[in-house]
Amino acid sequence: MLQSLLIPSFSDLLLAGRVQRGIMSEVPAVPGYEFFAHYQPVYPVGGDYYDFVRLPDDRLAVVVGDVAGKGVPAALMMAQFAAETRHRVCLAPALEAAAADLNAQLHGYAPEEVFITLCLGMLELGPRRFTYCSAGHLPPLIRRADGRIEEHGSDVSERVPPRNHARRRIPAGKP
Repeated sequence: MLQSLLIPSFSDLLLAGRVQRGIMSEVPAVPGYEFFAHYQPVYPVGGDYYDFVRLPDDRLAVVVGDVAGKGVPAALMMAQFAAETRHRVCLAPALEAAAADLNAQLHGYAPEEVFITLCLGMLELGPRRFTYCSAGHLPPLIRRADGRIEEHGSDVSERVPPRNHARRRIPAGKP
C-alpha cells in the first residue's frame, strides 16, 4: 500500500507529460520564416526542451536544450530551467550573459550528475540576422528557402566547462 502511494501511476505520468508539453511554446508565425518543433520523449515526461520567446525590438529568442537523463528527474529540471531561461533571456543584455546566468543558477540547485546543454539563439527580424550561443549543445541547423541545410559551428562531444559559451552570428536570409 505504501509503495503504491510513493510511485506515480501511469495516468499521473501521462498528465505530467501534458503539463510539460504545455510549458513549451507554440511554434510562432513569423513572416518570412518557418519554424518546426517536435517533442517526443522516451517516457511520458523527459528533459528535452525548446522555446520561442518574443522580445522587444522585433527580436525572437529561439532556445533548444537537453537535460541529461530521462523521465521524472529530467522533466523536473526541464520545467525549472524553462522558467529561468525565459526570465534570463528577457533580462540579459547578451546571449552569453543569459547562458552564464543560467549556468550559475543551475550550479546552485542541480545535483552534480545533472547537467543541461543549451543552444540559445536570437533572431533579429529587421536586419534578418541570427546570433546564437552554444553551451555544450550541438550547433543549430539552418534550412534555407532553396532547401539547403547548413550546419554552423562544430560538433560538441564533451561537456563544456562553465563560462565557455561559443557565440556565432550568421545571416538569416535575404529581405
